[in-house]
Amino acid sequence: MSCNQTDIHTLKEIEKSYADQWVLVQLMDFDEYGNPVKGFVIAHNAERDALMQPRKQLHRQISGIRTYTFYTGSKVPENLVVIL
Repeated sequence: MSCNQTDIHTLKEIEKSYADQWVLVQLMDFDEYGNPVKGFVIAHNAERDALMQPRKQLHRQISGIRTYTFYTGSKVPENLVVIL
């Protein structure tokens, strides 16, 4: 699903707005360490593969664009224990 690119949002705001979705963001701002913090939502979908075509098309249209694709839902399943 494509979105309107009129508003820049923080990644935390985007995560709240698109619960349990994969989100493609055009990055607009970074913190002092170079980590992404703000951007435009380009597309979102429950299936990650649905964002591949919009991402490819965007990179063909705009040279040097920086994008970020991330999942807004739970990163670790409830019954899984991670040991580092």
